[in-house]
Amino acid sequence: MTVALYVSIWLALVALLLGELGRRRNLQTLVTTRWAIVASAIGVALATTHTLLALGVAYDWDHARAVAVTAERAAEVYGVAWPGSLYVNYVFLAWWLADTLWWWRAPVAFVTRSRWIEWIWRLTAFTMVINGAVIFASPIGRIFGVPLVAALLFVWSQSAVRGPRSAVLTLRKAQIPDAVLRHAERHHATVFAVERYIAQAGTSFEAITRMCTQRDQGVRSTPKDEGAVFD
Repeated sequence: MTVALYVSIWLALVALLLGELGRRRNLQTLVTTRWAIVASAIGVALATTHTLLALGVAYDWDHARAVAVTAERAAEVYGVAWPGSLYVNYVFLAWWLADTLWWWRAPVAFVTRSRWIEWIWRLTAFTMVINGAVIFASPIGRIFGVPLVAALLFVWSQSAVRGPRSAVLTLRKAQIPDAVLRHAERHHATVFAVERYIAQAGTSFEAITRMCTQRDQGVRSTPKDEGAVFD
């Protein structure tokens, strides 16, 4: 059981990393990465399994004791014995599950959601990962934890690139028909909404992407073939 306790959490962290890698690709290409959604779902399941195993193996199903011990460990590092430390884990698991379901059920809305939601998620995930894989980990655990945290930060730094996502946001402002968006969500292909609207408007995805990139950089551009979409 002890082996399962450790294996489950490390596999969950790897699944989280794969999920974030898929999100990056989703944001940059607008192609829904189903394998990443599966990885994220597996990660949630493994992290939940780890939580239940820890409660049973380490605390003999005594939740009050688990709360007290977690608070004591937090006090050793941060100087504050906050009893809510354990509950933060539950909040994170709930958010991770909700985020994965949102991504699966409505990829268009997910990929175009507000930036502040994405950054709050990243801050929460980073806090949980660095605490579990580095700060509170064993010396051997840190050997794996540090590279994992570094890889996670690298993935997030690369996903800052805008481009096709900007095109979708601009097209949303141009009032893409709701039926097109719903169809795209049902087929788990966010790029479909853009391609369908482009076909109707008689322009090209490259032209829209180029225009959105130029607008992001403060350059005004009004090629003839873009007027049908942005007039």
